[in-house]
Amino acid sequence: MNPVYNVEIYEGITTKYYVIDGIKFHINFPIQWALDPLTLEDEDDTYLYKTGPLDCLNCRINMTVRGIFIGYCSNCLYVCENAGINRGNNVYQGVLACLFDNDQMHERYPYMASCDINKISDRLPEITEAELKWFKKREAKRLRRKLYLKKRNNKKREAKKLALKTNS
Repeated sequence: MNPVYNVEIYEGITTKYYVIDGIKFHINFPIQWALDPLTLEDEDDTYLYKTGPLDCLNCRINMTVRGIFIGYCSNCLYVCENAGINRGNNVYQGVLACLFDNDQMHERYPYMASCDINKISDRLPEITEAELKWFKKREAKRLRRKLYLKKRNNKKREAKKLALKTNS
């Protein structure tokens, strides 16, 4: 039986993405690959290599575009290719995903074909003036309530102290 995962989807200004263990994956990156990265082992079941940004620093650093992971690095693609699994087309050693143009991204990562690389970003929408005003009003109300409760609790403490002194 396959485990069930709850993955939240976030919506930036121009891009949807999901987060697993602190890594932001583009919504078009296959979620199954993110949840179940390919692991290369030798004949003795000795761990040799695990693919993807959760385990590969090269993926995490070089294959993100403005904070969003879009695809495997050349090392991980090589591991996948040797295992007979296609998870993208060859990316040359030392290539940075943020320097791709749309054609290069679409060629190397066919699952990203519907995306514009210039619109990939994890930036969240700006807060509007009305939302800011509402937030400030709510925060002021919360602080007034906190101050009121503090004064009330201080009065109760003073009353208890006075009652103790009177009873002594």
